[in-house]
Amino acid sequence: MYDRATLHIEPFTGADDTATAKDMAATAKGLAALLCDAVQGGASLGFMPPLSTDTAYGYWQSILATPPAELRLWIARAEGRIVGTVQLSLCGRANGDNRAEVQKLMVHSDWRGQGIAARLMAAVENQARRLGRGLLYLDTEAGSGAEGFYSALGYSRVGEIPDFARNPDGQLRPTAIYFKRLGDAGTPRPADSAETAPFTIRSACAADAAAIAAIYNPYVLDSVITFEETPVSVAAMADRISDTLAAGLPWLVAERDGQLQGYAYAAKWRARSAYRYALESSVYLAPTAKRLGLGSELYRCLLARLREIGCHTVIGGIALPNTASVALHEKLGYRRVARFEQVGYKFERWIDVGYWQLHLDVGPQD
Repeated sequence: MYDRATLHIEPFTGADDTATAKDMAATAKGLAALLCDAVQGGASLGFMPPLSTDTAYGYWQSILATPPAELRLWIARAEGRIVGTVQLSLCGRANGDNRAEVQKLMVHSDWRGQGIAARLMAAVENQARRLGRGLLYLDTEAGSGAEGFYSALGYSRVGEIPDFARNPDGQLRPTAIYFKRLGDAGTPRPADSAETAPFTIRSACAADAAAIAAIYNPYVLDSVITFEETPVSVAAMADRISDTLAAGLPWLVAERDGQLQGYAYAAKWRARSAYRYALESSVYLAPTAKRLGLGSELYRCLLARLREIGCHTVIGGIALPNTASVALHEKLGYRRVARFEQVGYKFERWIDVGYWQLHLDVGPQD
């Protein structure tokens, strides 16, 4: 697993006058190694294995020379290596200035399952909004694991095109078409607006404990959303974060302008071993971050991470009534499976709890 502190996702800006030939060559070389790894692993990226390093290097040289007005590129680096990338192709037609195509999302096989792909997609969507692109679309091999990933991020499946591309065995395979509306179509978001600035979603660390406790404890003291009745100390919250991450489970935080605005995490549904493919999801937001779509964005990133680690089913428990939480879960595909009456007692009253469930179609199959 990579050291989260070393992961950086940045837009490529090296094709300007400050980039040296050596810089460009090093970037192309790192991207070529990434592309070869992805193609060798069976990714459908327009190339057939075995892909030579020279061919991959030549491809990236041409991409890095593309003007930013036509193509945007993001690169993820960790521990001194290029570990992921994604491209955004901007439609240049006068009547297509609202759309853009997501292309060639890839993460090195040594770094998969750690949320890098979701962070790359978040970077793409944030930039698309700033550019006034309200509609993103993409294609991926039908039946591949990528379909679940994009669905978890809120992309809608339009359909399939048969015999679209050959797989590594030479067989023609269909491709699936997905799209996502970003909202505020055609209206760029001001980069300096506190209300519209994009959120950055990343993995949590123990150092986030104070900010997370500050978000969580008002729910403890003033609501039945959580059944805890005593505020959680910073030290105890740090232990919870560390224990979750040590168990290989995701804990994500969303920040804007250096301030944490919300978080989401997964926990074991039950301790006994046969429950190991079932997890419980939770999300909490600061008061200033509500009604901005952040709950959905955090949950989508969390679900993408859960697919990557092989979670089969996700369960959300909701103290009832809670119209907003029910709407959030059902928007993301959860369905209600149970309601337990009077299982909680807080603020001198009994509380019912409902359970919503989402199957991710990964993990062992019957």
